[in-house]
Amino acid sequence: MTANTHVKLIRFADEGFLIKPYNTDFNYGVRRNYCHTFPFIDFEVTNLEDTDGIVDIEKVTKPKINDEQWSGCFAFLNTFDERLFENAMGFRKGDKKNIGYLLNNPDEIVWVRNTSHKGQRISYISRTNEYFPEHKQSIEDYFSDLGHLYWVKMKLGLALERIELGQKHLNWTPEWLSEVYLTEDQVKRLKSSTSNNFFINLKNKLIKN
Repeated sequence: MTANTHVKLIRFADEGFLIKPYNTDFNYGVRRNYCHTFPFIDFEVTNLEDTDGIVDIEKVTKPKINDEQWSGCFAFLNTFDERLFENAMGFRKGDKKNIGYLLNNPDEIVWVRNTSHKGQRISYISRTNEYFPEHKQSIEDYFSDLGHLYWVKMKLGLALERIELGQKHLNWTPEWLSEVYLTEDQVKRLKSSTSNNFFINLKNKLIKN
């Protein structure tokens, strides 16, 4: 398995690449709330220089609790900066490091944070447009200050380029730069670094690599 044919995905979690709904109140048979507040924007970024864009409000989705159509897991694409354990990822310090490999198809779509490689406050999409037919007019509404942490679509090849550009621009790799949200299908297509590893899903079924 070479860097040319596959890209590396990294996840720090004792349970491995666990597939579960983006927002869920169920984990390992115990009722717990895992609520992620940042929505998904059905928009594909095709130019890393295009920022401050607008989409129709219907393009923005916040998955409901236990919505299996939005199942997947968080991971880091290709690289992880150990300095994150000092702040944003402190709660994962000491957890098992899991590594999987996804076929390096440049056209594969991945979910990345809605943040330009140039900085945390620069968003690809910054506002929505909502049309009111009864008034025959549209209203634009800007995202909150955390809109840069929403999710947008990006081809894998461009996502890797974004990370490289961000590292050069920022001199390190922030969480939002290399973090991705893998879909259930993508997790199931991951290949492990050793033939004896397994990935486990929400129902505790083993998925062989």
